[in-house]
Amino acid sequence: MLFTVRDHFAFGWKAFGNFSGRTHVEHVLIPLDAPSILQAAIAAEGGVFHGAPTPSTVNSYFYKVLGISEPRHVAAGVIMIGRRVVNVLYGHGKELTPLQLEDLRQVCRVAAEAYARLISVKKKKE
Repeated sequence: MLFTVRDHFAFGWKAFGNFSGRTHVEHVLIPLDAPSILQAAIAAEGGVFHGAPTPSTVNSYFYKVLGISEPRHVAAGVIMIGRRVVNVLYGHGKELTPLQLEDLRQVCRVAAEAYARLISVKKKKE
């Protein structure tokens, strides 16, 4: 799942994969000032959280909206422009290897670089 971040909230935006709550992704709203997987990713060194979800009201709500039980393993990576979080990439399923975690970090970095290029091109046109 891809979340877009604005005003201390993460809004469900896009989803990929085959899971029952995929059609409900746009109904997910996660406050980033409350304990959650997304908050853990933002706070994590390197901008990636991986592990078992910590019990929290927000996480419970999130899985209820998706219509799934709490997974054993989750991963979330932060996409930033400068110091501003613009997206969070979330997934669940199996435990990731160190190489897969590095791939997640790289995807987040490359996405941030792409945003920066788009902003630069737009500013040049103005």
